[in-house]
Amino acid sequence: MKSLRTMLFGSLLILVLISVSCGKKDKYDMARDVIGKQVAILEDYIAEMEKADNAQAVAKAINAYSVAQSKLGPAIKEVQEKFPEMNQSDEPPAELKAEMDKFQLVMKRMIEMSMKASQFMSDPEVMAAQQNLQKAMETTR
Repeated sequence: MKSLRTMLFGSLLILVLISVSCGKKDKYDMARDVIGKQVAILEDYIAEMEKADNAQAVAKAINAYSVAQSKLGPAIKEVQEKFPEMNQSDEPPAELKAEMDKFQLVMKRMIEMSMKASQFMSDPEVMAAQQNLQKAMETTR
């Protein structure tokens, strides 16, 4: 009976140690989470812009991006303040390299999609959406 109790206690202890070690966080977990959310927002914007074939659809995509960006803006600002080394170097911290590489790839695609919007820039809805986006971007500064 005592050996069974010892085995159960030992097994429980091992499970606790495994769960604690698997849940261990590193310094950049918050930054990693925010970068992941930013990538998801950009991917949604890209998908909408790929489908957009008129000024209204472009304005809708830009406005959706603006709303998402303004919601994430305070978290982006917090990461920038908490981890100034991310902005002070050409190379991201090694712990964030994979996330930053993905972010850079998505940014290139985002710029390409923004070029698509340029053909509709004279449309009042698109101009208003661009102004909304500009305001949303200010939440990160």
